[in-house]
Amino acid sequence: KPFEILMIKRAKLSKGSFRVVNEEFQMDSLVELNHSLLDVHGFVNSKQVQFKAKDATVDLEDFGNISQLDVKGKGTLDVTVSGPLNDTSINLRGNMKGFEVLKYRLGQSDIDLSVELGDESVVISKFESLYRSTPLSGTGVINYGSSDIALGINSPQANFHDIKDILYPIFSKLTFL
Repeated sequence: KPFEILMIKRAKLSKGSFRVVNEEFQMDSLVELNHSLLDVHGFVNSKQVQFKAKDATVDLEDFGNISQLDVKGKGTLDVTVSGPLNDTSINLRGNMKGFEVLKYRLGQSDIDLSVELGDESVVISKFESLYRSTPLSGTGVINYGSSDIALGINSPQANFHDIKDILYPIFSKLTFL
């Protein structure tokens, strides 16, 4: 069945150069979304795709509900879309404010995550966060095809109120807290 990975509702391209060379589409352009600005360079051909945007100003909500995982945050990211057409990866690496995934509130975060289209998964290779006074770090994999989740989150120190907010998806269902 069809599944929405990204949904960009409005994009403005400027300072663009678009070419087709030896059956390969090549692009160099500024891409402006509602609250994001990306300087995109790359290509796609019948075998592979490779697009990069370094130091992009990004509001993740401009890309829709990424893989229906409620991924949110604003910041500066290096964005890379690469791989064979049947196994493309969308990698996001950099610093975000208000970072969330599946409504888990992770705050100011240094992230490295990839949407792996071939595996139907989001791989969080690294996140280091500070939510109020609580430092967090971790890794994980969320399979948006099967809804399997494997997340590891560490914190050397935490207070109950921060943890309650961070783990809102769990605590919101408990009535005795």
